[in-house]
Amino acid sequence: MAKKKITEEIVYPCVSLDKYSSIITTETQLVRWIDRANDYDDWYLDIETTGLDRFKDSIVGLGWGVGGLQAYIPFHYGAYKNGMEWERALSHLGQAESYKHRKWFHNGVSFDIPFLSEHGWSLSGEFGDTYILSRLLNEHHGADLKGWVRDYLNIPAEDFKEAFPSARIWEAPLLNQAYYGCHDVEYLQLLKEYQMEHVKNAGLSKIVDLEFSLIPYISSMNIEGVAVDLDYYEKAKEKVTEVFHRAEKETALVWGEINLNSPKQVLVKLKDFGINVESTNAKIMKEYREESHEVDLLMKYKEIAKLKQAFVDKYADNFHDKNGFRVFPTFNQVGTETGRFSCREPNLQQLPKTKGAEFNLRGTFVPDEGHVMLAVDYSQQEMRIMAHLSKDEFLLKAYRENIDVHKLTASLIFNKPMERVSSLERTLAKSVGFGIIYGISEYGLARNIVDSDGKPLITVEDGKKFIDKYFKSIKGVDTFINTTKQFALDKGYTASMWGRKRRFPDLRVYKGKKYDFKYFKKEARGALRQAVNHVIQSTAADMTKAALLGIVQDNRLTQLGVRPRIQVHDELIFSIPKNNLDEARERVLDIMEHVMTLDIPLVAEATVYTRWGNSDEH
Repeated sequence: MAKKKITEEIVYPCVSLDKYSSIITTETQLVRWIDRANDYDDWYLDIETTGLDRFKDSIVGLGWGVGGLQAYIPFHYGAYKNGMEWERALSHLGQAESYKHRKWFHNGVSFDIPFLSEHGWSLSGEFGDTYILSRLLNEHHGADLKGWVRDYLNIPAEDFKEAFPSARIWEAPLLNQAYYGCHDVEYLQLLKEYQMEHVKNAGLSKIVDLEFSLIPYISSMNIEGVAVDLDYYEKAKEKVTEVFHRAEKETALVWGEINLNSPKQVLVKLKDFGINVESTNAKIMKEYREESHEVDLLMKYKEIAKLKQAFVDKYADNFHDKNGFRVFPTFNQVGTETGRFSCREPNLQQLPKTKGAEFNLRGTFVPDEGHVMLAVDYSQQEMRIMAHLSKDEFLLKAYRENIDVHKLTASLIFNKPMERVSSLERTLAKSVGFGIIYGISEYGLARNIVDSDGKPLITVEDGKKFIDKYFKSIKGVDTFINTTKQFALDKGYTASMWGRKRRFPDLRVYKGKKYDFKYFKKEARGALRQAVNHVIQSTAADMTKAALLGIVQDNRLTQLGVRPRIQVHDELIFSIPKNNLDEARERVLDIMEHVMTLDIPLVAEATVYTRWGNSDEH
C-alpha cells in the first residue's frame, strides 16, 4: 500500500525517500494540511522564533508532523515575506475547540505552549514531551532533541547553529528553512516512538503518565504568572541594598581593601587569619565559619551580595505590565533529578524565607485582586515516607497515634520518659531523623547543632554517638538504608514509589559487591547517600505532584476559582477568591491527605497569605 504523501508547490525527500515533507505558504495549503492531519490523533509541533522572549520575539516558522508526514510553515518577519502572515495562519490554527481530542507532542513544552499562547494560539487537549521523556530515561544525557537523535537513533542530525550560523533562520533560503523544520518534527516523531517503547520496558509508565497529565496545568502557571506589588518591591529593594552596604563596610573593617570576589586574594588573606585552605568554595568555608569570625563575616557578605545581585540588580527585568505588573516564571517539571520543580526567569525558589529578618522579599508577590494566596504542604512528609518504607514499628506507632515523633525518638535514644526530654535532646533527635534522609555524618550533625550565636553545642564525637544510638534504637530505618544501598549496588539505580529512577554511574565498578564503607571511594559513598535520599525525596516530589494534579483536575475547585501560582520545593501556592477560601481550603487539604495510601496517615497543612510570606488568620 502506497504511503500517504502531501504534494503542494514544493516537495522534497526528508531523511529517507519514503517519507515526504511539504512547504506550506498559502492558506489553501494550510487548510488542506489541517484536513489531512485530522486523520491522525498524535500531532507533533516545533516552533522557530526570533528569540527566547515570548513577549518581545516573533514566530517565524512552524514545523508540524503527523503519521510520518511533516510540513513547514514559514511566516512573514520584517522584510522577509517567505510564507504567510502569522495572523492569517492563526485564523485557521486557532480553532482550539476542534483540537481537544488531540495529543500534542513537543520537545520542550515549557517553551512552546506559553510562546504560542502569547501569540494567540492556545492549545488544548493532551500533551507529551520528548524533553520530559529524555530526563526520565537518562538524567545524565543532555535532553536536547538532536543529541538524542544522534546518540540513540544513529541519525546525523544537524544542530541549529550548524544549519544557521547567523542564528537567523528567517534570512536563510526557504528550502533550507523547510528542510531543517521538517527534520525537527520527523525526529520528534521517531524519538517519541523510540522513547515510549523504552518507557514501557523500563517500568516508567506511571511516572510518565503523571508528568504528561500535569503539562497543561504547569503551562497555565507559566502563562498566567504571579502579580507583583511594585511599591513593596521598591521598598524591599532599598532595604536589601542598605543591608548589603552595611555588610560591605563591616567586612572591609576586618578584611581590608581587597576584592572579596577574588579567590586568590581571599586565600592570601585567610592565611593572615591562620586558615590554610586550597579553595574558597562554600563547602570549605562553611567548615570554618563556626570557629572564625572573619569567615563568618565573609559568608554573610557573600550571601547578601548574591541576594542583591538576584533580587535588586536583575529581578525587575522580569516584570511585565499585563493588566497590572506580573512575573511569568518558567516552572520546569523535570528540572531536578529527584522530580522537584525548578524555576527560572525569575527563580522564585531562590527567595529565602525571611521570618524575623529585616525584609521579606517574597512579599513582592501578591494574590490577584479579590483573592488570597493559599500555601499548602505536608507535615513531616519525608519522615512519614521513611516510616512507611522502613516499616519501623516505632515510627509507625508514633505517626499512627499522633505522638511527637522527635520527642519520642529522643526519649528512646536517651533512655528517659518523654516528659523529661530537654529541648536540646529533641533538637538532636530531629536533626538526626531528618539528617538520615540526606546521609548526615557526625561532622554534619555537629555543624548543625548550634546556639543562637552559631556556636556548636555538641562535638563530632557526640554526633557519632547520637547517630549510632539512633540506628540501634530505630532498627527498621537502619535495615531500610542498608537494603537500599545494596539495591543500588546491584542495579545501579534507585526509584521512587511512582517509579522515578535515578542512576548512579559511580557505582558501576561495584556492581554486585557487598557494601563496605572502608573499601568504597568517596564518590561511591556519596552516590550511595544519594541513592537512599532519592527514594524518599523523589517519592515526596511525586506525591506533591500527584496532589497538585488532583487539585487542578477537581471540578469543584475549578468552579471555586482555585488557580496554581507558585511551586517552591514541597510547597504549593494557589490563588483563591476570598469568598471561596473556607470551602476550597478544606477540599484542597482533603485531596492532599488522600492522594496515596501509606501505612500511616498523611497530614497536610495550609497557610493563608495576603502577600507571599505575610500570613493573616483566616
